[in-house]
Amino acid sequence: MIHRSYKENSPIQIIRYPNRIEIINPGFSLKTEGQLGEPGSVNRNPYISAIFHENNLAETKGSGIRTMRRLMEGVSMMQPTFESDHENNRFTVRLLLHHLLNEKDLEWLKNFDSYNLTDNQKRILIFIRELGAVDNSLARQINGSDSKTTNSDLRKLRELDLLDTKGKNRYTYYIPTSVLKSTYSEE
Repeated sequence: MIHRSYKENSPIQIIRYPNRIEIINPGFSLKTEGQLGEPGSVNRNPYISAIFHENNLAETKGSGIRTMRRLMEGVSMMQPTFESDHENNRFTVRLLLHHLLNEKDLEWLKNFDSYNLTDNQKRILIFIRELGAVDNSLARQINGSDSKTTNSDLRKLRELDLLDTKGKNRYTYYIPTSVLKSTYSEE
């Protein structure tokens, strides 16, 4: 409610899927993706924000994403992902509903023991299995890694024939190959 755009005649949506919750807010983020989670806030609705802060319904300005990431990491859950869509003027938060490495996930990851995958690469595979696709920005968020490391991880997964590339340049995203999909039925 604090960050949404009230210029858009559209409700905040909370959608529960079998494997995740998505919260879709009207209005793209006023911060860049790289700034999300950094201290400080760019305030779209200062009066609404002040009411929430004065009534202890919101934390320190600019601390919400950091707090979510810290709490989810503390209980071994996959980090939330954020997508700021300027074209459609919306902001999406995704929360997966499972612990990252539960018994089912560990068993599934055994399919890739011979690939010598890093933990980052394993998290990317689990995310793709759950959501069907990932882009560089989401992969960086999942792992808390920089662009160079993420590019390397995604390139290795492509070279191992686990991911296919779609789109070009900033619209590039990755989907599972038939090799990766063939492991889904074993779950």
